[in-house]
Amino acid sequence: MAPVGRVRLLSDLGGFQPISYQEPPDVAALKKEINKETVALKRNTMLEGLKSRLQPALKGPLDELRTILADQGRNNFGIVSPEAWNVSDVSSPVRKMVKEATRAGPALIRHLALDMAEFWKTLVNDILVSSLRNVQWRCLMIDPESPAIQEVASNSVSIHSATVQIRNMEGFMSEKASALKARGIRFECRLYQDPPMMHGFLVDRVGLLWSMCNIQKGRLDGDKTPYWRFEVAHDALLSWHPAESFRNWFDHLWEHGSRVPWKNEENAWPTGADVRAN
Repeated sequence: MAPVGRVRLLSDLGGFQPISYQEPPDVAALKKEINKETVALKRNTMLEGLKSRLQPALKGPLDELRTILADQGRNNFGIVSPEAWNVSDVSSPVRKMVKEATRAGPALIRHLALDMAEFWKTLVNDILVSSLRNVQWRCLMIDPESPAIQEVASNSVSIHSATVQIRNMEGFMSEKASALKARGIRFECRLYQDPPMMHGFLVDRVGLLWSMCNIQKGRLDGDKTPYWRFEVAHDALLSWHPAESFRNWFDHLWEHGSRVPWKNEENAWPTGADVRAN
C-alpha cells in the first residue's frame, strides 16, 4: 500500500503495482511535526491524531488487502503460526484442539513424544481424567532400552525419565482402563528405537502442533521445544503437507514400534479400538 504520488518504486520492483490511496493534504505537515516532537506524551497524542486522519483514506485499500489475503493467501497456503514456546506451555492449545475435534465426533490424536517427562502429568489431568469423551490417544515415545537411543540420550531426553514414565503409565492404566472406556477414552503407547528428529501432536480435522528435536555434540537437546501450528482444514492447503507427512511417519513408526501392554487391557478393551476417527 502506498499514497498516490508519494512513493517511487525501484526499477527492480517495476512489475509490482501497489494498492494506492489518497493521503489527506495536511498529513505531510503533521508527520514533520511528529518527527520534531521530543516530548513523548505530546508525540503519542499527535500519532493518534495521524491515525484518525488516515483511517478514512485507508479503509478501501485495507478492505482490498483483506480480500486478496482471504481469496489467495488463506485458501492456498493455510495458516502456520507459533503456538507454544515449549512443552510446559503446550497443554492449553492441545486441550483446546482435542475439545474442538470431539465436537465433530470421536477424535484421534497422534502424539510423537520424547521421554514424556513433562507431558505425562498434563495428559492425565487435561485429557485422561478430564470431562472429555470419545478420544483415542496414541503416544509414541523413545525406547529406553534401544542402544541407538542410549547413545544420544541426555538430561533433556532421558532414558531414565522414559523408564519412569512407562511405569507410571502401566500403573495408571492398570487402575483406570475400565473407567476410561466408560467415557470412550483409549490411551495406547508404543516405543520407537531410532533417535528422534521431530515431535508433536496431530489432532485429526483440527491441526498439527510440530517441533524439532535438536542434537548437539552427539546428544539430543530437548530443552528448547517451540511448537508451530499447521492448519489442516482441507488437503488443498500447503500447510496440509507437513501434517500429512507427520501422519504417515507416525503411522510407520507405530506399525514398527514396541507395544506397551496394560495388565487389564483385555478386559477393558475386548474388541480392540472402540473409538473410530478419520
